[in-house]
Amino acid sequence: MMTRMIDRIMTKFLKYGIVAVLGMLGFPLMAQNADKALTFEPELLVVGESVTIRYDNNKTNLANEKEIKAVVYYWEDYSWIAQDLPITHKNGVWNGKFNVPENAALVALKFYNGNNSDTGGTNTYVQFTVDKNKKNLPSAYIGWGLLRTKGFEKYAIPAYVSGSDKIDDSVFLYWCNQEITHFPDNRKNVFYFAAKAIGRIGDTKSDKLGLIENDIQGIIKQEALGKATEKDLIRSIDVASTVLKNDSLATQIKKLALEKYPNGILARDAEIWRIFRISDADSKEKEFEAFLKRFPPEEFADVETETSLLYLGKTYQSIVYNQIVTHNNYDLAYKYIHYIPYSMLGTFFWHMVQMPYDHEQMTAEQLLPFAQLLMNEMLSRPRGKTSLVYSPLESEKKFLAERKDALLAYAKILNETGATTEAFEWLQKIEPYFENKSSNFTSFYIEMLDKTGNESEIIPAIEAGVKQNAASPEMLDRLKEHYIQEHGSASGFDAYVNSLKSGTKVAKQQEEIEKSLVNKPIKLFALEKLTGGTVDMRKLKGKVIVLDFWATWCAPCKASMPGMQMAVNRFENDDDVEFFFVATQETRPNYKNVISDFIEKKNYSFNVLLDAVNPERKTKDYVYSVYTKTFHFSGIPTKMVIDKKGRLRWYSVGYNGNASELADEISYVVELLREEE
Repeated sequence: MMTRMIDRIMTKFLKYGIVAVLGMLGFPLMAQNADKALTFEPELLVVGESVTIRYDNNKTNLANEKEIKAVVYYWEDYSWIAQDLPITHKNGVWNGKFNVPENAALVALKFYNGNNSDTGGTNTYVQFTVDKNKKNLPSAYIGWGLLRTKGFEKYAIPAYVSGSDKIDDSVFLYWCNQEITHFPDNRKNVFYFAAKAIGRIGDTKSDKLGLIENDIQGIIKQEALGKATEKDLIRSIDVASTVLKNDSLATQIKKLALEKYPNGILARDAEIWRIFRISDADSKEKEFEAFLKRFPPEEFADVETETSLLYLGKTYQSIVYNQIVTHNNYDLAYKYIHYIPYSMLGTFFWHMVQMPYDHEQMTAEQLLPFAQLLMNEMLSRPRGKTSLVYSPLESEKKFLAERKDALLAYAKILNETGATTEAFEWLQKIEPYFENKSSNFTSFYIEMLDKTGNESEIIPAIEAGVKQNAASPEMLDRLKEHYIQEHGSASGFDAYVNSLKSGTKVAKQQEEIEKSLVNKPIKLFALEKLTGGTVDMRKLKGKVIVLDFWATWCAPCKASMPGMQMAVNRFENDDDVEFFFVATQETRPNYKNVISDFIEKKNYSFNVLLDAVNPERKTKDYVYSVYTKTFHFSGIPTKMVIDKKGRLRWYSVGYNGNASELADEISYVVELLREEE
């Protein structure tokens, strides 16, 4: 059967050339010649010994790059471990040196500049290692297959092999057979991956399923002899259930695993699921305390199951939040901080820091302790095994990119509480990841440049933001002051600003707006004005009407208002355009005073209307509710533009974070409708 399989799949290797065939035979996967961008010295990578690399980027997609970084990956114990590799440029090539770890069955290299990387294309920069006897190491062949096969991304280097260069499951099975042929003792490790591949292929021939079941029975026997682990049993359960579709066998193995490992992974998952479903908060907290004693978190630091990923963090969250919301007690946040799954720390920061800060529910001084608690935990938590596939430098960049919004809020809190220097340091770190595309970030960054004596960087930062159409009113005011100083007057300033904007970006925005235009009948209403009296929109035909549904408790609504003020200003002298800001879903008894205070504090020249009472729910959201049901949207802020005939022509939910872009968006729609007959 093995021979027939090889015959069937050999043609699939032709696209990979002679290098891949050499790799199949256990030789280094890269031919060493002058035409190659990467060479090794010595050519054979011997574990425990030093290797020198030479990399000529001019033969790659990184040609002409002046700064290049490198990462070296080691395949050990069925996972990749990444390390930053220092390289220097000399005589036209990049040089580096590393020692091959004793247990590394494969070595892979990556070179990159910014977001551009070179991993060797189809053949890759992957090398098999050898021991002192010039023999490959166990897991080399299966590791090579896992790296390139669709569906096994969990065991691969992220984005290392492109989709077009990946192999399918039938080819992957060849590498499984190679692993077993060279290392028969690895059969119980290979079995799981081979079975999953067969399951995906959909080959349900009885002989193959019989072999899979034999392997499972073999693992059960090995477990009885102490030669298999709970992890092996868990994988057998997965295969029995998903590939063999044999629920009785899966149940049998699960029963065995729970008996053998009463405080193991499966038992822990069962308790997570049970405690997650407890509705009584006090009971849940008590049961969770017992759970932590039975299953010490430090013993499961690198255990990730579907159950733990889905429900453990949510259980922590419900217990901690219950104490905070019910008793204003943050003690459990401090108590459990080291046990909260790393993936949930960002969620905790969002709920405990960002939301109350953005909604002005708590002051910076009140939030600082929790912000520091969570941020310090994110920064100091040792990296788990699954995250070691990223090098330390890559991990830092990944953290900054994924947490940039949280870090922006953290910097604002630090600044408000007197830690200006630390706040500015964080801003400098995350500045590249905003790419000048957030007026929220750039506005604060400019404020901090001013505060820290970096005035010379302010105008270039504003111009970079304007180019991306991500400018706030304050940024444009500052730019206008500079323009007047340079030119003696404001004449030509608007043309100057428009010249800075990316023509491609503006054209794309306008194209998307035109595609999103609608032409639907809409019911218009008479609503109470905040300042007294009413506005009957049914009597405004012949005018373009812009509606903005918002609420004082809605942070995105308030964040979008500087952009809306810019749009209002552009049409302030145009009697054919009306802007109305409809306050909806307000619940506070004194909501009118809250609205008035907010508008006055921000100095907005808005015509604010008050949504009518919903007769069904007695809530102040009647008009908004009618529109959500009619046009099938939900959420605020919601912008709606109605043409001169009283028909809905455009609407948008949410806020993209850029004031000038929003102003241009609204203005473009209004201009299109004003020109219509």
